[in-house]
Amino acid sequence: MIQIIGYDNLALNYAVQTLFQIVVIAHNSTKEGDAISIPGCQIYDYPSISFRGVMLDISRDKVPTLETLKSIIDILWSIKYNQFQLYIEHTFAYRGHEDVWKSASPILPSEMKELHQYCKERFIDLVPNQNSFGHMHRWLIHEKYKSLAENEAGIDHGFSATPEPYSLNPLDPNSILLLKDLYNQMLLCCSTSKFVNVGMDETFDLGLGKSKQECEEKGVGRVYLEFLLLVYKLLKSEHPSYTMQYWGDIILNHPELIPSLPKDSIALLWGYEGNHPFEKHTKQFKDANIPFYVCPGTSSWNSISGRTTNMVNNLKSAALHGIANNALGYLVTDWGDHGHWQTLPISYPGFFIGAEFSWNGNTLKGLDDNSGFDQGANLEYLNKVGRVLDLFVFQDKSA
Repeated sequence: MIQIIGYDNLALNYAVQTLFQIVVIAHNSTKEGDAISIPGCQIYDYPSISFRGVMLDISRDKVPTLETLKSIIDILWSIKYNQFQLYIEHTFAYRGHEDVWKSASPILPSEMKELHQYCKERFIDLVPNQNSFGHMHRWLIHEKYKSLAENEAGIDHGFSATPEPYSLNPLDPNSILLLKDLYNQMLLCCSTSKFVNVGMDETFDLGLGKSKQECEEKGVGRVYLEFLLLVYKLLKSEHPSYTMQYWGDIILNHPELIPSLPKDSIALLWGYEGNHPFEKHTKQFKDANIPFYVCPGTSSWNSISGRTTNMVNNLKSAALHGIANNALGYLVTDWGDHGHWQTLPISYPGFFIGAEFSWNGNTLKGLDDNSGFDQGANLEYLNKVGRVLDLFVFQDKSA
């Protein structure tokens, strides 16, 4: 007899996923023609981190088809993620802003609504995501929007071969009006989501243009914080049911301002190297009583085949220090910087390892060492990850 007990439908969903995994493994271990035998066991299971998600970059050179996105969602569902985000700069078909996205193969509002429903049926929250301060160069290069730029003449930045306007001018009220329009359109497509990611990372040119005097008088960090608070107030006024998420990198450059962040929004603490200081950063936000996620990455981008050792170290450190300092969430990021060279399967190991570390923190104790992950010393663990991918993604029993 198999008995499944859960607090609610979500818990029952996770239990069924666990049972399915056991059945697949048992079937794979059974000789052809023999009856499948499942070992007797009792499993008491719950996640180490409440919110566990994946964020896929669809703004750097690759916008997946609806079919591909649904296949990714199915994988995330099977390994108990409960959030999914599509990183968007200019690849959503906003009404009235056709010049920005017309050559970008954008996600249509109807497609976003369909994905939202597809996620909802699988107990996943499709979190709307629109960068809202830096990374606005795909907008600001057009004459219609150039007046909103911090520096209309443009700056050199790492995402273009030529100088471009890059960040919004935080002092221009029209910057907020633009964001209001974008949020109104996108959030309509994700009507039951609980969160919205407004980005606001890497504001390279803040204080180098129209806000220079303001930044000199108040400090760059204070000007940044004031614009973040304007966005926060906009969402509170127009969309009060959504909790704002924002990247935490800029505020970390001004740690004295961390306590001034709104306590009902969520900082996303990102870092993608194996030795990223998650321990220090998570403690800073914990001590200030500011909710946060840890956001490692798949280490797949800027490569052809990924950086396996770095990936595991990065995912491990984020989970270890996130759990220790009460992270609200764990968001595995998969970027497409500088051409999105990697194919999708290169990112799958990061999705699966991130799912394991964020669900079952005890796994971290089983990896060999306290300082870092050595690919040679932990080859058996990587072999297990490969076998899991063979079974549950590629469905290849030959391994």
